[in-house]
Amino acid sequence: VNPKIDLYRALTYNSLEPKDGWNNTDDRANKVTSGWVESLGEKAFTINHMEYPLQDDSVDRLVSKLTDPSSPVQVLNLRAFFIHHDWMADWMDPISDWLHIDPSCCVTPPPSDNAIVIHVRDFSPDEGDKNNHLEVGVYRDIIHRYSNNNNNVTGDREIIVVCQPKSTKSELVQALVEEFGAEVRTGTDSIDAMCFLSRTRGMLILSTSSSFSEMGALLAEQNGGDVEVHYPTHTLDKPACTMKVPSWKYHLVEQSRVIDFDVDHERLKVVQS
Repeated sequence: VNPKIDLYRALTYNSLEPKDGWNNTDDRANKVTSGWVESLGEKAFTINHMEYPLQDDSVDRLVSKLTDPSSPVQVLNLRAFFIHHDWMADWMDPISDWLHIDPSCCVTPPPSDNAIVIHVRDFSPDEGDKNNHLEVGVYRDIIHRYSNNNNNVTGDREIIVVCQPKSTKSELVQALVEEFGAEVRTGTDSIDAMCFLSRTRGMLILSTSSSFSEMGALLAEQNGGDVEVHYPTHTLDKPACTMKVPSWKYHLVEQSRVIDFDVDHERLKVVQS
């Protein structure tokens, strides 16, 4: 990054929290962030990833809006640009710095080095079930194939489910607890949960369509870990909110089982234009 660029500090839930208290919901965070960006007027440049042409120099041309002396732009508000991993790949060092979490926010102890961490995201009814009602059999298939413990599915590996507090009693989370003796972690808040995911060093199974877990996996890789990332998807044709990361293992699944392991990421047709 050009050292002359005066980058705004990334907004966090903590810095956005009003004096009258706030339960740190994503919806409120988005509204406050949108209001802040709008208040900047011409100093902010907002664009959706679907409105910007995918070219090799796309990121450099966007950043040039910050470095051009004649440009009033001081803030780039890039909506959903994370979906283009090939745009992000060369920028992961600075992105990791921008998303640095103060250690004091990381309250939950990190998973052991060989732990299997499963992220479960329950989407709200108006969002539809982007996880396609996945059942425990999908996770059993992935863990059995990749845990390298022969007939013992998990061996002595710790199994941890990360989810929102509202999901601890959900059918899937309870099935994972019963099947694997999994422990459940919600984190003290979403920042703590992200910190936990980003410190995974063993196996990390993501939630389909969850940008939260995908960013956690990217940061886990960036943090120098040898984490093995798995992404179950019920379709290769425009799965919602999905990145194509060469190092991840994508699995085509039905509701209760994997039907095709380790699908080449290039077979995924994600929404990018």
